[in-house]
Amino acid sequence: MGEFRCNRSVSYITVLEIYQNGRVSTKKAHPNFRKFRFWLFASLLAFEAGLLLWSAAKDIEGYGRDQVLSALLRLTVAALIGGAFLQMYNNRDKRFPAPKVKSPWQYPLVLLAQAASLPMFFIPIWIELRSPVHTRGDWTWLAITLCLFLFATFILVDALVSGHVNFGWVAAGALLPLVGFFQFAYLTFYKPAHERPRVDVTAKVEKVNESRGVTRLLGVVTLKNNGAAAASVLGAMYTASGHRGELASAVGGKAHGVLDSSESNRHHFGKFMSLLAFDDLLASGDSIAPGETKTHSFVFDAPNNQQNFVRLAAYVSVSTPAGESKRVKCKGKRGGMNVCARTEYPPSSWAREILGDEPFALTKFHFDSMEAEAPEPPYISTVYGSIRGKKREEVQAVNPLARDQFTQSIAEYRLDP
Repeated sequence: MGEFRCNRSVSYITVLEIYQNGRVSTKKAHPNFRKFRFWLFASLLAFEAGLLLWSAAKDIEGYGRDQVLSALLRLTVAALIGGAFLQMYNNRDKRFPAPKVKSPWQYPLVLLAQAASLPMFFIPIWIELRSPVHTRGDWTWLAITLCLFLFATFILVDALVSGHVNFGWVAAGALLPLVGFFQFAYLTFYKPAHERPRVDVTAKVEKVNESRGVTRLLGVVTLKNNGAAAASVLGAMYTASGHRGELASAVGGKAHGVLDSSESNRHHFGKFMSLLAFDDLLASGDSIAPGETKTHSFVFDAPNNQQNFVRLAAYVSVSTPAGESKRVKCKGKRGGMNVCARTEYPPSSWAREILGDEPFALTKFHFDSMEAEAPEPPYISTVYGSIRGKKREEVQAVNPLARDQFTQSIAEYRLDP
């Protein structure tokens, strides 16, 4: 049994506790310390509630359709935290003031609110740790949410060690925001993989007629979206070019430079002679709906004496989700010859707005290839980056919610000698 004594002649309370070895020790708890501890925890609870209310309001205002469920759950958790604050405040000992119980987290509503807040504070931590770019502002928000996450964890662990945990309350608090966490997992993991772009591209070239040494040809390029979501076009073009045939054996000892077991070098046998036709298949920023088929056909002439076969190449670069595309100035030594389009991916939530890296896709239409030492027809390429300075080959490295696809389709037609 413990003994409690109050000495009015001193400014502290003496609490006698009997330990297992039977010895008696004295522990002094100054009223100012109890008061500080009470207001510290009360302030943290109020800050948690305010932050969740603010983030929910921002998501409802700017991203209501995608974030409405998560925002409503954050409002519910904020209400629980506010209720925990009121429960502590109304049960305080007005003489100090301080909670009447030894630890404020012994109140069931405090435990319920902190269990419910853990998944909410985990989400921004995950977003920032997965980011390739970290600014000073990012580190500040990460530190704030990490401290609140550790604060909630400390309360639950301390209550568990002290034997004040009612698993029914904690389970109810943990299960409530899991609905919002499932929505986060759906948008972050399942949806990008399930809605990956699947656009089939086929190119076909056939003879229309021939007159006075010139062959008239018909080129047809077909795009079909077999995916479950709309595919946003980053860049799409075709080129019809004339070539003189050469044998693969002509590569000889240079084969290691062509087949290097890495990425495609766009090497196709046949010396490039002339550019016969080229154009956009679709504009950057256009969308191909699920199941939609788009066909582009055109007629062009190929002089028989300049080349002995014609190559039709179609290049298509797409991604999900959709972004906002605009034409920008190309950089580089011969950048003026090229055409560039940048597609910026908008954030999907307020958390990604402040912690995201402003990702974009830069698609370049290479016309400087015709001025190279070994000329080749124009082609397109897409790289991904962040406005904050990082560039990556894969879109997931700068935008975990995006998936991309680059397709090249080629058809050839042999001209009569």
